[in-house]
Amino acid sequence: MTRPRVASSRTMFRWSIVGLIALLVALALWSSRPVTTPALIYFTQWGAGNRSATLQPVFRMVRGRGREEFVRQAIDELLLGPNTEEKAQGFVTEIPTGTRCLGVRIVGTMSHVDLSSEFEKGGGSASMLARLYQVVYTATHFAGVEEVRILINGNIRESMGGEGVMINVPVRRLPVPPRF
Repeated sequence: MTRPRVASSRTMFRWSIVGLIALLVALALWSSRPVTTPALIYFTQWGAGNRSATLQPVFRMVRGRGREEFVRQAIDELLLGPNTEEKAQGFVTEIPTGTRCLGVRIVGTMSHVDLSSEFEKGGGSASMLARLYQVVYTATHFAGVEEVRILINGNIRESMGGEGVMINVPVRRLPVPPRF
């Protein structure tokens, strides 16, 4: 008569370790998956008589694995401009068509947003300030991002455009959204 085999404590320990490792790998993969989060994208809206514009948020969903990816996706949404429904509500963008986001890097509470040279093309001082603050307000919507440094084609610049809007220092949200 044969007896049933009983697993040794060493074998059970090995299987416990294998199971624990498999569980940790599964948790790591699950926790690193991209998530979708709401974002506020800031466009401009001109007042009566087109004499001044204000920043106005619109709601979009972005997907990523953390702040850098969320900010990057939000900036990409900003660069797409207002959709048909938003345009019908009077939303516009001061950011020139063709502007691309070349990268986003977050160091501490500062987001470094690298934009292509199209960002500084055309427009007067009101347009330059509006586009700057569209980026600043969109990026600082995310928790932990308090200021934005704009780079043009990977370079820190003193100013942008013919109007000389200063971008050599990080820019924060103003206590009251600016009018342009």
